[in-house]
Amino acid sequence: MKLLTVFTGVCLLLAGTVTWAIFSGVRAGRAARESSPPPTLHHVANSAPTASQPRDSDKLLVETGEPAAVEPPATPTFQPLVHWAGDPDLRAAGRRLQLAQATLRDDPEHPGALRDAAEAFAALGQWSPAADTLARRVALDPVNVALRFDHATALAQAHRWIDAIAVLQQVVREEPGRGEAWFNLAIAHQAAGHLADARGAWDRVIELIPTPEAFSRRGEVLLDLLEWGAAASDFEMVLREQPDAADATLNRALALSKAGRGEEARVLLIAFTDRHPCHVPALNRLAELAWMAYQAAPTESAAVGDEARQWWQRSLECDPEQPPVREALEQAR
Repeated sequence: MKLLTVFTGVCLLLAGTVTWAIFSGVRAGRAARESSPPPTLHHVANSAPTASQPRDSDKLLVETGEPAAVEPPATPTFQPLVHWAGDPDLRAAGRRLQLAQATLRDDPEHPGALRDAAEAFAALGQWSPAADTLARRVALDPVNVALRFDHATALAQAHRWIDAIAVLQQVVREEPGRGEAWFNLAIAHQAAGHLADARGAWDRVIELIPTPEAFSRRGEVLLDLLEWGAAASDFEMVLREQPDAADATLNRALALSKAGRGEEARVLLIAFTDRHPCHVPALNRLAELAWMAYQAAPTESAAVGDEARQWWQRSLECDPEQPPVREALEQAR
């Protein structure tokens, strides 16, 4: 009886794990670079003049069709739980997997055992085996679109982007109004470096679920495509609803400066630093803009050079542990 109670609790605990939130990729700084190897999903200003910095992982939508909330830029959107030795959830998932595998040895197509094995693999963070197990479930139930969506989700979690794209394309062909599938397809294309396809998928996402998240991610693709004006417009859409979104502010400032609208970028960043006086990436971006203007005409803009030095000094006051900034400031004296 005790074992049955434990097993029932485990089943309830893991019952919802087939629909997963997916996260991928890295973020890269865009203060000085024009391109980077895939997957490059974000373009956030650096905390140093030329060095890149990692960004929170990218996420896909779960099956609800509603986008997850945008997290503050300094906080990763998703951090895997730390699993300690003897973790009861892991032990439960391991036992569930053993029971499922024992059943599958006798009956390789047992639907319940395949389901339990896929969910246990997911709970253990073993996404590639989870995807392979879900592929076996899809083979047994090929008309189940929701099951194929789960399969694509596991493939994406395993960073098997090309496989995930193939499955998601089937899903959106059969259900073209499925917003979360388009969202995940856009993320997968972006992670695989398929920028034109990613842009097209984000266009469709914005038609179906026009959230700040979707505008922000399409803006990131547009930055990679060097479409500065369109990128600036997308980040403006984000800032209309989330005026203090740091990533969107920095990315819009980048797009504006690349489009030759440096003064607009400067005004945007100054307004942001007025509200967030010690936001180091914004301070460094302001310093970079001023220093570039000074270098373009050093004899005519000495005051602008002083302004750049002041921004760098203020950045170091907020965070002294920035060797590249300190070096830039020394070279600018």
